[in-house]
Amino acid sequence: MSRPIRFEILAPDSAALASLDQDGFSWTITRWDGPVDDWLVATGDDAEFNARV
Repeated sequence: MSRPIRFEILAPDSAALASLDQDGFSWTITRWDGPVDDWLVATGDDAEFNARV
């Protein structure tokens, strides 16, 4: 299956959406420990593509 190459997800409750996306798409989503409120998304088992949302 093809994996997304770019996406942006906006939500009033990012933590709730991250949980939903992890369950629905089997993505690994973790909060980024950086200067802005972002989340890191791994959309597959390998490191071929990772995203920051």
